[in-house]
Amino acid sequence: MPSVICFLAILYAAQSKAPPDVSFVDLERFQCKEVAWDYYYFAERHKVWLQGRMDFSDTRAFMSRWQNDAEECRRAWDALADAWGPINARGYMDPDSMINGEEWRMTRLRDLRKLLGNDAYYKGLMPPPVPLWYFTDGIPPEEKPVKKLAPWERKLQRI
Repeated sequence: MPSVICFLAILYAAQSKAPPDVSFVDLERFQCKEVAWDYYYFAERHKVWLQGRMDFSDTRAFMSRWQNDAEECRRAWDALADAWGPINARGYMDPDSMINGEEWRMTRLRDLRKLLGNDAYYKGLMPPPVPLWYFTDGIPPEEKPVKKLAPWERKLQRI
């Protein structure tokens, strides 16, 4: 009998430490809907820009880290924008959207909490829309395109 009581005490303690479920009131901690959507679109454009640079970069490891960091930032803003709900071209909620449901928005809030961690989520702290730490010296200089050589061209260069 004492082991059952100990088990129930442990189970109760574990449940009491779980964070409360998310609610739409949590959105008030974060940036407004328009900012969330603008930053998400900005992060999307940054992702495309990075993919274009990846083809010409000779520092693949560095660019890969940059892409990973950019994707983490983008996913957070994507989750916040979805949690606020979709908007149409005039900036209003889109009632015809399939992702306008409350269940979907709550799922995206849970995703946001998972991405940010409980501390940042409950403080309303979001990452920048793009990884700003890669721009410490301003905009990165354009790299010269590196022509990829066919195997036979590389052999000719060795001769």
